[in-house]
Amino acid sequence: MLNSFKFLKINYKNGILNITLNNPKKHNALNPLLIRDLEKIFIAAQKNKKIKIVCLKSSGKNFCAGADLNWMAAAANLSSDENYKDMLKLVRMYNAILNFKRPIVAQIKGLALGGGVGLACSADVVICETNTVFRMPEVKLGLIPGIISPIVTRKIGAKAFKHYGTTGLPITSSKAAKLGLATHVTTNKNLNKKTNEVLKLISQNSYDALVEVKRILNNTDPIKENTLKKWAKASAAKRKSKKFQNLK
Repeated sequence: MLNSFKFLKINYKNGILNITLNNPKKHNALNPLLIRDLEKIFIAAQKNKKIKIVCLKSSGKNFCAGADLNWMAAAANLSSDENYKDMLKLVRMYNAILNFKRPIVAQIKGLALGGGVGLACSADVVICETNTVFRMPEVKLGLIPGIISPIVTRKIGAKAFKHYGTTGLPITSSKAAKLGLATHVTTNKNLNKKTNEVLKLISQNSYDALVEVKRILNNTDPIKENTLKKWAKASAAKRKSKKFQNLK
């Protein structure tokens, strides 16, 4: 489980599973292989009771640039049914993360765009640096936030999502904290220290208690797979839009 991923670095120690997005040249954009591997690692981690916490982080300057635009643009060569099935890869990935039964801490640096915002909002605790920017720029490209829409809405509320999801405007770290997206904001120099402090605090707690807290939270305001699939269908259709395809 620890060394079989091209775009992920995996490290386990003392109950903490560190998952690092590791394609810095592409700003850790979500391509089909990375999407599949994130799904696989969360499913594998779910079965491993030695793991108390997952820490999701990144290599390079930016956390995640969202979906790889070359992958998205390739939709022009797919039928509607093939396009929808392609988007289901993201559904399965987010579903595995959202239903994970132990706390997820996300360390965010630099830019988190589109699907990167979705990853951040799928975490229970988000630690970012002062210059972190969250943004959903899909509408400017002829796309829609799609699958991440219910995930981000649950985190920041419908009013804020309607604003940022339809304008494509950036969410600064300070604004993210006010919206409830960011739990902690710190300097770049202090980012790892703050992350380790939070991980240590959580790891000292009872495994059974952590599992129960996540069970209650997941059942209180669940995001159902069928909801993600509805957004996937709408998103798949927009990938074939003239505006987006003309950007290639």
